[in-house]
Amino acid sequence: FSGEAEEDAPTWVAHYHPPEGRAARGLRLFHTPSGHWLVGGHVGGLGYRTRPLALLFDDRSTLLRDVAFRHPDFQEIQPRAFAMDSQARLVMGGYGAPVGPGTHDIISARFSVLSTAGLPTFSQTPQSITMAEGSNGVLQASVSGASPLSFQWRLNGSNIPGATTTQLTVRPPDIGTHGDYSLAVSNAGGTVVSGSARVRVVSRVQVMHQPGSMVVIAGESAALGVSATGHGLLRYQWRRNGQVIPGAEDSELRFSSVSESDAGEYTVEVTDRWSSVISEVASLRISEAAHLAFRSELPQPAVLRFPQYGLMRKDSAGRIYSAYSGAGVTLHRSDGSAEWNTPFLGELAAMDVSADGKVILSGFVDTAQEDYLVTLYRANGSVAWSRSYGGSAGGYDRAVAAAFDPVGNVLVTGWGGVERAGDQPAFVTLKYSSSGQQLWKAVYRGPNNAQGTPGALGVNSSGKVLVAGHSPGEGIQRFGDLVVVQYDSLGRQNWE
Repeated sequence: FSGEAEEDAPTWVAHYHPPEGRAARGLRLFHTPSGHWLVGGHVGGLGYRTRPLALLFDDRSTLLRDVAFRHPDFQEIQPRAFAMDSQARLVMGGYGAPVGPGTHDIISARFSVLSTAGLPTFSQTPQSITMAEGSNGVLQASVSGASPLSFQWRLNGSNIPGATTTQLTVRPPDIGTHGDYSLAVSNAGGTVVSGSARVRVVSRVQVMHQPGSMVVIAGESAALGVSATGHGLLRYQWRRNGQVIPGAEDSELRFSSVSESDAGEYTVEVTDRWSSVISEVASLRISEAAHLAFRSELPQPAVLRFPQYGLMRKDSAGRIYSAYSGAGVTLHRSDGSAEWNTPFLGELAAMDVSADGKVILSGFVDTAQEDYLVTLYRANGSVAWSRSYGGSAGGYDRAVAAAFDPVGNVLVTGWGGVERAGDQPAFVTLKYSSSGQQLWKAVYRGPNNAQGTPGALGVNSSGKVLVAGHSPGEGIQRFGDLVVVQYDSLGRQNWE
């Protein structure tokens, strides 16, 4: 320790790992006049006889000598006191158990371990490192001494197979302390072992909340933001289309008034002390502010029960059509004025426009019983034909959806179809030719003749028809099940 403060980290740490899994204990520490560190202790452990141990370290934690004292007359020697004499030799006192019968004897011994002549010398010892998980670290040392020199890296005192150069690449797999590494260097003069370099593995910096893509109206403010976790101070660098944005070094990137030049793909790189990560891409798109394209004055609707029904569609040429209950259907010019307007004599529920500008409106006639009302308009706004439908036993019949098929026929679906007393309204789908002739009628009734209510209709390129809605299922606790029914182009049910 440097000794400048109580919380100072160690300048270096030396570890001694005795061979063959034995245990070692240091009892006394001496600082020699030559600047070396002399340790007296003992080595032993379960199944091993205890004997005195002397260790010599240089001032960079390199182990220069390790000597375990043996004597042929004693099977075990227990050191109890150590001292250093005037010649920096380690003196031990203790007791020993003789090999044969007899009582323990008092023993004293002196270790002369300071001779370092011919030993390899470290000019640079391995240094402890901290690294992010998934990355590689490098430990290295510089050594001089009489050739030939041999090298052996150790992990927690055990040799690492194949690690026999002055450099070691470490690939730790787990977060947490990975271990203590040291390098043993040998030549004819003996072996020295470096102090331990501790490798610590920490988690990588992580983005917890990614920046989100957005569409912003030109001139408005906007912000892209990110949150991340890591070790210590986090640093941020935003990029637009892969290029660094000067000064954009906060977790949030703000725009006071966006313009088209701000559009692009944005990322942010987050860096901590050990690692970095790049966020997902966030797209910033600029939209022109919404504005009133036109206002069109339409005929005053009649007083109807459902005046809120209104629909708009575009044809393949981009022309806009609007339809309202009581106001009929209108084709608008680019300035919003009406090119033509034709009444619809019922409550509006559905609308479709064909590729050639024909319009189909469907709904119901608000009579005492209510019936389907289907009207086809030509491209010039004139009425081609209008049809109604109602179940033979009365009741309410309402068309709710309509569509053209690929050849210009008209499909309409709704609920009604009460044909006899006791019937509940069902899905009733009708197909008309382009001239208004009814080609077929298909009725779908749910389980137990329960009331069904369709909500949508679609026609595919081969003329097959899909009707979707809801109907009570089996059992008194089942109500409102989703129902999808498919018919072929002739009105035959394929599946439900």
